[in-house]
Amino acid sequence: MIFVFHVFAGVIIASKVTFLPFAILLALLSHYLLDFLPHKEYSVKNIVKKDWKNSELDFWKVAIDSGLSFVVIAVIHSIANISYFNLMIVAFFAILPDILNASSWLLPNSKILQYHSDFHRMVHFPKDKKISDFWRFSSHIVIVIFFVALLTI
Repeated sequence: MIFVFHVFAGVIIASKVTFLPFAILLALLSHYLLDFLPHKEYSVKNIVKKDWKNSELDFWKVAIDSGLSFVVIAVIHSIANISYFNLMIVAFFAILPDILNASSWLLPNSKILQYHSDFHRMVHFPKDKKISDFWRFSSHIVIVIFFVALLTI
């Protein structure tokens, strides 16, 4: 799943759960739940392959996704009046599994990172499952609608 959706889930959780350790735990668990659902992702295969010469577009995708995540945090801050600190911490834990995955590509000898990567891959919705792009994209829309509804409660 794209960072911005994980961040969106995390900041909605932060806006509803005032006990920060519990919000962090829920944000972390939400990552795995969202990755379990069928969804669309952008490719960063050049980064994974360490093909730095051809990875500029991959880095742009990650940069835009990260930038949109900061916009989501700012919007939720203005709507829910939650501290930036809490939003940033919970958002960080909402994307931590992907950060650990990226770390495992860069540090392939780390047993802990490889264990997490294997777990994340097991939980993650299989890319080879026969579900159309329409339904994979639709899951993003359903997730946004669900979290916007949750925000208004």
